[in-house]
Amino acid sequence: MESDKFPNATFIGKVTNIADMDFTKDGKFNAQVEGTLTMHGVSQPIETSGVLESKNGKIHGNAVFTVKLKDFDIKIPSAVVKNIAEIIEINVDVIFEKLNK
Repeated sequence: MESDKFPNATFIGKVTNIADMDFTKDGKFNAQVEGTLTMHGVSQPIETSGVLESKNGKIHGNAVFTVKLKDFDIKIPSAVVKNIAEIIEINVDVIFEKLNK
């Protein structure tokens, strides 16, 4: 992935069904997420589902989705093509904190 040249990936998106969730109560909510994933200098739209959990006043979120390396112009060297997957799994695990404004 040439991580020396591209050490970070970013996802900027939103939960599209947030209005269906009541974070004032503890519970788990199925979330629909859409946004833009930028990896290896290439941006692509992403839609996936995940889970948001409200517990003790904090919100924890997680999701798992797959992307094709070729969609992000990531080339697999021929010497290792049999040892590297063409589709990778991305795991997201976040804790949201309230902003103090």
